[in-house]
Amino acid sequence: MSAPVIWILVPFLAGVLILFLLQERVSSFVGGVVSMLLALTALIFPIDTALLLGTVSIKISASVQFFGRSFALNTADGPLLAIIYGLATLWFFGTQASGTANRFVSLGLMIVALLTASIAVEPFLFAALLITMAAMLVIPLLVPLHQRPGSRHCAVPHPSNSCNAIHPLFGVDACRRGSQPRRHRQYHSSRHHAQSGICLPAGGLSAL
Repeated sequence: MSAPVIWILVPFLAGVLILFLLQERVSSFVGGVVSMLLALTALIFPIDTALLLGTVSIKISASVQFFGRSFALNTADGPLLAIIYGLATLWFFGTQASGTANRFVSLGLMIVALLTASIAVEPFLFAALLITMAAMLVIPLLVPLHQRPGSRHCAVPHPSNSCNAIHPLFGVDACRRGSQPRRHRQYHSSRHHAQSGICLPAGGLSAL
């Protein structure tokens, strides 16, 4: 078996299986165990070097061809792989308390696999594509589970709710749902800024 298959393909497939098949309770445990095994394998078994275990000889090849591209991990990359997957193990075992173990562990394994592939790919210019794919997988982690990507929420979720204007001297009054606005002397109307979710006076920033 080759090193790219062990430290790139295996964690990526494990992340996909955890995302679609496992429940929240066991996903952090399974992801942590997979990362721990990969970290220990990187420490114990040297890459591209025959290791004798009794009468059995084990050798992990350094490279593999995939879609015309070469992915290579050398012996010097072993400690780096152990550090990467060792840190991932700590994060995955600690996600049970956060309540987002399923998405974090599954997407985290896929992200770590893609970043490892960016180290191993040759020519190195294709690493930019792999890093971009890893960055795209980060987006679901930044969006709440039941919220559409790109949607914005203000303190006033409905246009009928009123809020106060920003005043450079009096400060910002919090938007209150279903309550009447506290009007200042010079600011008799306010409107919701659709882009940033900030309540501004009717005249905009120029009115300030």
